[in-house]
Amino acid sequence: MKKNSWKIRALALTLMAVCWLSGCSAHKEISVTAAETQEETRELSLNTETEAETQPEAEPEERCEKDGKIQSYLTGEWTDVAKANRRPLAIMMSNDKAALPQYGINHAGVVYEAPVEGSMNRYMALIEDYDDLDRIGSVRSCRPYYTFFAREFEAVYAHYGQNTFALPYLEQMEHLDGIKGNGASAYFRTKDRK
Repeated sequence: MKKNSWKIRALALTLMAVCWLSGCSAHKEISVTAAETQEETRELSLNTETEAETQPEAEPEERCEKDGKIQSYLTGEWTDVAKANRRPLAIMMSNDKAALPQYGINHAGVVYEAPVEGSMNRYMALIEDYDDLDRIGSVRSCRPYYTFFAREFEAVYAHYGQNTFALPYLEQMEHLDGIKGNGASAYFRTKDRK
């Protein structure tokens, strides 16, 4: 029995060696010098630069007015020209059970949801049709990454306070902060919730 297992192992090793050697002999030996590699890299980078220069930049599609309406940047739906051409509001909103119901979120064309800290998430609602809203909120504090979302749409950013990391970003954009007072007339506390 031991002799047979030795023979089987020897046969398997021989087959593996034959397969390995036959695989190696079928390939050509390739040697590339560092100079050849650098030359190919240089040619490749030159080709990609010329291709990028020949392709025209995609220009944004022009919106056409029809019957006093134009397509919204937020939703693509046909909206009154006056509303569709103005800057939207980007409003920070709570996503807690205590904040339910959120007022005005159903008027949002775009809603971002992102984590704040721990297991908490917040909404940022982008609203361009805010004329008939009596109340929006509850409004919450800013985080730096939400300012990037708002700037994509050139929105006026509405928040009630911020963390310290957001301050440099807020200085670079138009915003309404209920705590600092540059939007104090826009904010009020309600008595129907904590």
